[in-house]
Amino acid sequence: MIKSSLRTLTALVMFPLLFSCAFAQFKSPRSYRAATPAEVKTTKSDAVVHGESCFQQVLFLVACGEGGYAGATSDALKGQAEGSELYDVKSDTDLFNVLGVYSKLCTRVTGKLGKI
Repeated sequence: MIKSSLRTLTALVMFPLLFSCAFAQFKSPRSYRAATPAEVKTTKSDAVVHGESCFQQVLFLVACGEGGYAGATSDALKGQAEGSELYDVKSDTDLFNVLGVYSKLCTRVTGKLGKI
């Protein structure tokens, strides 16, 4: 009885670990249109702002967050004046994964702040 329960428990734990890569799906845009300095009103002292958006997942069963580009850009613009726009935007995506048990995907953007 205990041996059977132990085998079942082992199978339940090992299945997500062995096949976790088969079920991963991360979406990222191939390109994203960002304004150029010619399209916005810029000054020499335009502030550089940063934004981050993260997505976390446990055993590919429980997930929370939004790790996309749109979330990161809205985080960068949070608290800025009306009519502000990012230009000269750079983006980076980081993935931290521990054997499929826990994973965290973060998108970070850095851009200059201009006016429309």
